Amino acid sequence: MALQLGWDCGTAYDFFLSLLVLYDPEQFALRGAWAAGVRSRLSAEAREFLQEVQVADLHWIHALPEPKDSATVLEVMAEVPPAERLFALLLSDLPPDATSLLRDVAGRGAWNQQDASTLKQVLPMAKEKRKEKELTMFLDWAANSEAFGDSYLAAMENYREVFFEEEEA
Repeated sequence: MALQLGWDCGTAYDFFLSLLVLYDPEQFALRGAWAAGVRSRLSAEAREFLQEVQVADLHWIHALPEPKDSATVLEVMAEVPPAERLFALLLSDLPPDATSLLRDVAGRGAWNQQDASTLKQVLPMAKEKRKEKELTMFLDWAANSEAFGDSYLAAMENYREVFFEEEEA
């Protein structure tokens, strides 16, 4: 089977990727002061939350209906039950063992050291020592998946309202 390459357009991609720029401006050769100024327009809750969560699964964005803009993102995101947003928007491309473990953690509402050890074994990125923080974040998010889903939608709505909607136009 030959690999097929396709192009997709929509400001939905910019909506998510612009957060990477705002939280790591030096990587994109932008002034940190400018990015800090934009971040300061966010509510304290959204600013803190988005510091940890800055991307979505590109497959999820690709599957959005037209027009693939920030309003569509928020409409579709709102239709996903809060407890499922983590799995639908951020973790859909994880290995099946990792997804199963995180769903189990979500069902229990808590995680333990055994869960962390198992997740470290099944997530390729977690094998590096410096990725321990991401491992813990995934487990915390899964243990509080409904709160995560509510916070994610609220933060993205706030970001769109105070910055992106104007830029998108």
